[in-house]
Amino acid sequence: MPERLSQQKAFDVLRDVLETLHFRGSIFFRSDLAAPWGMSLEKNSCSRFHIALSGECYVGSDTDDAVKVKAQDVIMLPKGNSHWISDQLGRKLVPSSRAADACALNTPLFQEGVITNRLICGVIQFDQGMSHPIFDALPAVMHFPALELSGPIWSVINLIETQMDQEENRNGGVVDRLTEVLFIITI
Repeated sequence: MPERLSQQKAFDVLRDVLETLHFRGSIFFRSDLAAPWGMSLEKNSCSRFHIALSGECYVGSDTDDAVKVKAQDVIMLPKGNSHWISDQLGRKLVPSSRAADACALNTPLFQEGVITNRLICGVIQFDQGMSHPIFDALPAVMHFPALELSGPIWSVINLIETQMDQEENRNGGVVDRLTEVLFIITI
């Protein structure tokens, strides 16, 4: 047992888990969107999150009912389940890979008309083959509604946005580290 843990009478289990599970975060999508819009995301091994900067939308998965997301909400999908996100229920969904490819080509989708939403979407990837019962026990979808603009979570989100505006590449080292901080303080 690490010396630090053996010297403590009580220890923080979550801190211990986070120190054990090495992870990396990154942003894969940031966009202003005009209705109608909708994207589907395939299952993968990464935890995912969506941040509603403005506007209302819906997030749903195969295992849970759709969640109405409002501005200043964060949605986490810690198990990487397949899911969808759209401005309204029942929208035609575009594969997220197609939306990401369009952004990479500087021809983003869902830009015609009045902008109704601003989103940031990201992933948290754990070391290959690593897991922990605490994370395995988390629900498929976690909704953090109405986060305070002056609170620590939204402060990190503001830092992420500011840094993304300053970096030419949205996957810069600072943004990645801030994404990891966001994951830690949200969990």
